[in-house]
Amino acid sequence: MGRSKLNNNAWGQAVGFMSNNENLSFLVKLQQSQHAYSDTFIRQQRSYIASWPTTAAEQSTPLSP
Repeated sequence: MGRSKLNNNAWGQAVGFMSNNENLSFLVKLQQSQHAYSDTFIRQQRSYIASWPTTAAEQSTPLSP
């Protein structure tokens, strides 16, 4: 309890110069930017993984000379 109160106090001091409305919109934008980053990262990983050979036959087929 004491620890979370301390963390909340430090966070409040960090953004305390903003009004409540600005503070809320800042937090929402921060959260949205984190979601956008993770969505983009996941999409990149999926397309990268989708480009791998999918079947054992594709993986074990030797290159033709």
